[in-house]
Amino acid sequence: MNRPLRALMQGLTNALVKSPDRMVTNLFEQWRLFFSQSIDYTEAFGGRKLEPLKKWVRKAGLEVKSPQEAERFFFALHTYFAPLVKLLAWLALSRYMAVKLGGPSFGELVSADSDALQRHLRDLESGGIFRAYGLTNLLEGDFFAWYLFAWNDRIETALRELLKRLDEYDPATLSIHPEESRDLFKKLYHYLLPREIRHNLGEYYTPDWLAQRLLNQVDSDFFTADPHRNEARLRQKLLNLRWLDPACGSGTFLVLIIARMKELGQALFVNETELLNAILNNVVGFDINPLAVLTARVNYLLAIADLLPHRKGEITIPVYLADSVRTPAMGEDLLTAGTYQFSTAVGTFYAPACLCTKERFDRFCNMLEESVRAQISPDAFVQRVERELAPPNWQRGDAERARELYEQILSLHRQGMNGLWARLLKNNFAPLTVGQFDYIVGNPPWVNWEHLPDGYRESIKDLLIR
Repeated sequence: MNRPLRALMQGLTNALVKSPDRMVTNLFEQWRLFFSQSIDYTEAFGGRKLEPLKKWVRKAGLEVKSPQEAERFFFALHTYFAPLVKLLAWLALSRYMAVKLGGPSFGELVSADSDALQRHLRDLESGGIFRAYGLTNLLEGDFFAWYLFAWNDRIETALRELLKRLDEYDPATLSIHPEESRDLFKKLYHYLLPREIRHNLGEYYTPDWLAQRLLNQVDSDFFTADPHRNEARLRQKLLNLRWLDPACGSGTFLVLIIARMKELGQALFVNETELLNAILNNVVGFDINPLAVLTARVNYLLAIADLLPHRKGEITIPVYLADSVRTPAMGEDLLTAGTYQFSTAVGTFYAPACLCTKERFDRFCNMLEESVRAQISPDAFVQRVERELAPPNWQRGDAERARELYEQILSLHRQGMNGLWARLLKNNFAPLTVGQFDYIVGNPPWVNWEHLPDGYRESIKDLLIR
């Protein structure tokens, strides 16, 4: 781990401090906006709490002298872990979909020239490898693709070393059982980050036995009843109960719910396509940790991988990078009334409230991204929205807000800073658009109220203290 992580840390420091790169800076700042909502690094790694981290990072040949440097270190560490998850996901899925996806040839990537390697990695990071086969949001061009904008010899060497190690990995040892693949991701993360440091970050992973015990208590009928004696009732629950984990972490609760749904589906002879649709519509997760969302999506996908041959159309994994407590706020003044707002590292986006519904918002965000990529005119974009999405209560002001949002993202695209803003909108607005649930289950972050960042604590105080 030492050399690749050290190279990423040096590359990040160079792109943020020594020779600032605008895109890398924006990706880092956006990661901070999400991740620091629940973590105050001054609190988590201030004073004596910094010592365990300083001691541990020395093993990687690095130094961390302040909470600010700790932030950069964790961003680099997450960047190191993220490609591992993505590449292992490709490897695991190839065992189910080898004919369509093809098995990954890490050896060919290791020997590719620099330009070819960058093209392959850019395709991976954008989700192209998976999206071409109907998996729309497994990878969405996330924050951890910053290294493509800061590419240099050290970063290239680090990634080649990572690929070389994966090429030496025996894919036969990667179990096709999702719970064992999930354990692999947990073990990797625990290896990268010692327990004391994880706990300073409020990260406590829920063991399967405890999560299953909680689920049994939430609905013992669904999880323990004999399907052959309760067929009609359990079939109705299987196809209609909706589950949300609002702080899903790596997806433990989601995967256990999916496992029971598959067990019931088999026992009750439910059509595989119908079962897959029920899972995708009814088992949903949110988290504000980008790395957790990536891992949970991969675990979710591995849990349904054997059902993928029965899919009809594209698949969206319903795990979202979103804050389940502090949702997008409705504008209150004359200029922002009728909109929901979302603050980012590149400014505040305002979306017409009438489009922020389950039926419309995902399509609106997809339309934003497609139109920006095609660089159509703002007039043409508004006309398309009005033709395909506008609700009966659509007004002139809504058209202006849609135009302004499009122009804002189009401007970012022309500055070379597009790629994820429309997707961030889609994710962040998910708490408003995914509908209602029968059960909310999970294990929220273990961060004391007084240890939350001041700004975040103040922003949610009215929700929690009456």
